[in-house]
This record gives sequence, C-alpha cells and structure tokens, in this order.
Amino acid sequence: MRSLPLLFWIVLCCANAAGQNLDSLRSVWQDQQRPDTSRMNASFDLALGLSAIGNNDSALVVARQNLVLAETNGSPKRLGGSWKLISNLLADLGDYDGSRAALDKSMAFWSSVKDLTRMGDCEISYGYTYILQGAYTLGMEHNLKALDLYTSKPDSAGMSHAENNLSALYAALKDYDKAIEHNTKALEIMTARKDPRVANAISGLASAYQKKGDLPRALKGYDESLQLFLAAKDLDGAGRVWNAKSGLFLALGLPDSALAAAQRSLQLTKQNFQIIQTSLNESRALQRLARWREALAPAQLAERLATEAGSLDFRATAYLELSNVHEALGDKTRALDEYRLFVQLNDSVRNEENTKEQTRMEMTHLFDREQLADSLANAAEKERMTLENEAQVARERNRRNVLLFSGIGLLGLAGGLYTRLRYTRKSRAAIQKEKDISEGLLLNILPAEVAEELKRKGYADAQHFDTATILFTDFKGFTQASEKLTPQELVEELNVCFKAFDHIITTHGIEKIKTIGDAYMCAGGLPDPSTSSPKSVVFAALEMQAFMVARKAERDTLGNPAFEMRLGIHTGPVVAGIVGVKKFQYDIWGDTVNTASRMESSGEVGRVNISERTYELVKHEADLVFSSRGKIQAKGKGEMEMFFVERLAT
Repeated sequence: MRSLPLLFWIVLCCANAAGQNLDSLRSVWQDQQRPDTSRMNASFDLALGLSAIGNNDSALVVARQNLVLAETNGSPKRLGGSWKLISNLLADLGDYDGSRAALDKSMAFWSSVKDLTRMGDCEISYGYTYILQGAYTLGMEHNLKALDLYTSKPDSAGMSHAENNLSALYAALKDYDKAIEHNTKALEIMTARKDPRVANAISGLASAYQKKGDLPRALKGYDESLQLFLAAKDLDGAGRVWNAKSGLFLALGLPDSALAAAQRSLQLTKQNFQIIQTSLNESRALQRLARWREALAPAQLAERLATEAGSLDFRATAYLELSNVHEALGDKTRALDEYRLFVQLNDSVRNEENTKEQTRMEMTHLFDREQLADSLANAAEKERMTLENEAQVARERNRRNVLLFSGIGLLGLAGGLYTRLRYTRKSRAAIQKEKDISEGLLLNILPAEVAEELKRKGYADAQHFDTATILFTDFKGFTQASEKLTPQELVEELNVCFKAFDHIITTHGIEKIKTIGDAYMCAGGLPDPSTSSPKSVVFAALEMQAFMVARKAERDTLGNPAFEMRLGIHTGPVVAGIVGVKKFQYDIWGDTVNTASRMESSGEVGRVNISERTYELVKHEADLVFSSRGKIQAKGKGEMEMFFVERLAT
C-alpha cells in the first residue's frame, strides 16, 4: 500500500477537470474540426480526469497527445504544463527516472521565463518521485527548495502546500516535533487565506499530536476538523476523522466510544482503504468489549478488501485480528492458521520495507556524491579564475606558459582531490554500514532507552522501578521431549515458541529480559512504565498459553513430541540495569523476580498463575475471570495466596 503519496500528491488544475464529463472532453479532443487550442485544453483536462479515477495508463496516452498538440500549436506555457503532467503520470506508474527526465524539460521552460510558482511546483514533483522511492531525505530537499521559491514569489497557496508536505515527511521520519512545527505554519497560512483545505491541516496536526502521545490535544484537533468537514459537507473527510477518533478512543481505553466512532465512519466513507482501517478498529473495539462473535464480521471484511487491494500490511493486520477472535471463540485450529498467515505476510511487509530503506540509502548516497562533485567543480573554477587574474599582471611573453602550467596543475589538483574525496566517501560509507550493524545488534540486546544512554555516556545507570510485572515460563517435560528430538529439531522447536512469545510481548509493549535454557522471562512497566501495565502482561500470558496449546495440538496430530508450559506472574519493585563488560545484558533483580519464579513453579500446565499482588491490580478487568487457589506453599516463601486467570468466555 502506498499511503504517503496521498499526503503529497495534489494535481494542479484538477478542479477544472473535476466538474466536466470525461466523455464530453474526449469528444472535443478527438474532433478534428475543432480548433487546436480547444482540443489541446480538452485533452489536458481529460488526462487529469482519467488520472483522478486511477486510469493512469490511458491518461498517459492522452497526455502525450496533448504534448504533440502543444508543440504543433506553438504554445510554450502549455508545453511546460504538458511535460509536468507527463512527469506526474510516469511517477504514479513507477517510472521515476522517466518522470524526472520529463520534469527537467518542464523546469527548463519555467526557469527561462522566471515563473517561480511553476518552478516550485516542479520541485514539489521532484520530491514526490523520491518520496515514492522511500528517499525521504531527497524528498525533503526538493520540498525545501519549493518553499524557498514560493516564499520569493510570494505564493501563499504554494507555501502552505510545501509546509504541509514537510510536515508529512517529518511524521514519516517520526520527528513529530518538526512535523507539528511545519503543520502549524501550513495551518496559519491556510487560515489567513481562507483555504478550504484547512480542515485537512487541522486533522494532520491532531494526528501528529496523537503519535507524539498528547492524546487530549489530538482529540481536540479531531473535533475541530470534524466540524469543519461537516460544515463543508465533505462526508469523506468527516469519515476519515471519525476513523482517527476511533483509534484514539482505543488508545484511551474507551472501547464503547471507539465502536461508535468506527460505525459512524463506515456510514460516511466510500474509500476502500478507509473502510479497511475503520473495520479493523470496529473489530478491535468489539474485542475489547468481549463481543467476540460480532468482532468476526468486520475483521473478515477488512481481510477481503485488503486482499482485493493487494495490501500486504492490512492483510497481515486483519489475519492477526481474526486469529485473536477465533482463539477467543475456541476455534484453535483456525486461529493458528490465521496467525501463521499473519507471520508470513508480516515478514513480506518487512522485506518490502527493507528494500525501500536500501533504495533510500543508495539514492541518498548518490545524491551526496553528486553534491560533492559539484562542490569540487566550483572550487576548481574559483581557483582557475584566481590564476587567470594573476596572469593578467604578468609579462605577456610568459602569459601562455603560466596559464598552461596552472591549468595542468589545477587538473592534477582536482583529480587528486576528487580521488581523495571518493576514498573518503567510501570509507565513511563502510564505517556507517558497520555502525548500523552494531546499532542493530545493540538494540537486540538492550532496550532502546538504555542503549541510547550507553552510547551517550559510555555506561548506563541502574534504575529502580516501584511497580514492574514479571512473567516467567518453563516447559514441562522438556528433558523427556529433548531425548526424542535431534539437537537441531530441539533448537528449532524452541525457536518457534520463543519467536511467537517475542511477537506477543512486543505487541503488548513488554520488555524481553532473557531466556535461560527452556525458560523465558519478560517484564512489563520498564524501562518506560507507560508502555505496558499488569493487565498487558496478563493478556500476553494468556496469548502465550493459547499458542502453546495450539502448537501441542498441531504436533500431536503429526505424532511429534510437544512442550507444555507453566507460567507465573508477580508484580512489585525491581532494580534494572546492565551487568558485566563482556557479553553484557540488561537484567532485573529483587525479591519480585524470585516471587515471580515461584508463581511459575507453583503453577499448572496450560494455566496462568498470578500472585495476590497482581490479582489486586487486575481483578476489576471485566474481560478476565479468576479462580482463587487459596494459600499454596512456595519454595523459600512459605504459603502464598495465588490465583488462576482466564479470559471471560463468550
């Protein structure tokens, strides 16, 4: 799915074509008796109209005919516009080099007549081609050039367009402060000129605040933009805002409000991708309300529409929601099949993202190299002019020799500098590559906040957390199962289970601490207490046990040995930090850890055993049910109150 281009792509002059019938435009264009000017204008608007309904191949054919008419008619301004139109269509069809070649022709004309607005439009389109390739840095470079051109004019509409694009770019790069800064500037300009797009700008600003974590401010912005969309009778815009509010209500833990907002959005929106997103939010809200059977239909609709649209990321998300619903409904086999599809599609999405990131890095490197070459050429030119000025005061009979030897020296100097710069660039690239690999490995070992502190200070301070929720697992019968498996099979089966656990806890914002043999340990509420809660850890534990039950059923069917698991949870204070200087790792200490371990060893296979402390923190959750076990003897702890927890059956 290409979501970012929707934020950037505004076809200029499309309003002229929007209200006209395409058949009428086609008939004017094809009527040889009409004046060339009328046919030229009609073909231009027809190409825009075809592009607006997604028929880019036909639009490109018409646009090229329009270019022929512009060349024949001798209309230079229309010629510049035709090349621009062709460039935009080629970009949408994925021919980015062809698009930039067409833009070069358009830019050459607008530069010759010093039309700053049209030059800015070309810079926007240059940026658009790079954005589609994932080269956000280059996209930003051209949008900044466009902003300079629009400001020089000045052109307030262009300035707001460029500011809005820059906001979306910074949001894509997760620099939300910068995104808010540029969005605010765009909003100020739009408000001053009474631009009808102001509702979109306010909604975009609210989205940036939501991603930054300022949910009350985001909600206020969504409400403001919703009123503007409704006043303008823009139902599609209002539908988008209702969907955004649905996601915000889910983040606030208000499933009833989220459900109402999603259903309101579905009444208004007509766009497939919008329907997919809203249906997923509707399913999530129903799941939070434990209305599992009702949650099935919207998730199935999202999966069907995502499949038709060829959207891997939406399909993956839909399968994950379907897996959750079928698991809750007791259909373990289907839940497992859907979870596998989620994993497969999610891996494909990541591969696409990696390819896109690689393309972005390669293109950024190419751009940097070209910039260095340009700088070198400028430096050489300045040196040549200096030598020429010196030669003017020399004797005439030595003038040619001075220039000759200076020129030779300059060429040698330029060649040496260029070689040195290429060597430096290659060295830096190699160092950066190694640095990226090291950073990736470091983030696999340590939480991001701790890794950043370690890089900044050379060490990381230990931290005390008043409330952390510790989860321990252990496989029953591991020794017996290992005797029936080869070492490779044993490791592969452990890897399957632990990869599933990794995914589950990541989804719930929980930090993995370590694995010790067949034991798995993770913690909620650290290193950032806002990322997870005791409730998050309990739900993750239930999902882990559900996975193990489904996995055992699958392997039993095949006649293969399978693991069964005990799982225990306890909440309390811990100390967390890095230990050692070789093969160091992030670890936690304290009596809470020991107690959590006792909850696991005192538990039962297939159940989630929690301490009295954890029970007190989650007992009011409506979608959980608890079974008191009374006081159980725990090794080294004496008798302790324990509880089994399960999901509420529907």
